Amino acid sequence: MSHTARRSVVAAALGVAVAVGAGVCAAPASAAPVTVQSPVKPGAKKSTDIRSATVDYDRARGRLAVTLVMQGGITPGPGEGPNYSVLLFGPRNATGGFGQSVLSLLSLGYPANGSLVVNPPGTAVDELVPVDVKYLANRVEFRAADDKLKNLPLRYMQVQTSIDRIFIASNTATTDAIYGRFIGAPARP
Repeated sequence: MSHTARRSVVAAALGVAVAVGAGVCAAPASAAPVTVQSPVKPGAKKSTDIRSATVDYDRARGRLAVTLVMQGGITPGPGEGPNYSVLLFGPRNATGGFGQSVLSLLSLGYPANGSLVVNPPGTAVDELVPVDVKYLANRVEFRAADDKLKNLPLRYMQVQTSIDRIFIASNTATTDAIYGRFIGAPARP
């Protein structure tokens, strides 16, 4: 996904959920994993109803592990969905806008084949990093290790799911989204 396209998707999807404070706290080299819980949505498709998302990021070693736990089992359809998307953001930008998307993880219904795009803050460069994607019963796991992942100022996360390739927030039966922040990141104002 291009840098401009990703920013427009982020701006549209983040309306009120991930507005960040003006202060920026330094994150430790290796922070404890961050887990965000989500309630069960009655009537939602179980493969897209998020129960929790855990992000384990080791800044010093450039290692990232993201685990999504869904309400029910996942039945993949190559290139068709379900769609699992994880965006990790940096600090608020100088003009007071939303945090910049630093890492973007995506799986379109096919385990082992996913994408991880790195966009270091202050650059307009998208760099690709190999990522391993596994579907295990009701979990989706993203794993990556690369020097490009070292010392990124990650502050916030957004996880979206959809039964197909298009995320439509109003369709709560087939989509879900949760938001969270890393330890030390300022809360929303």
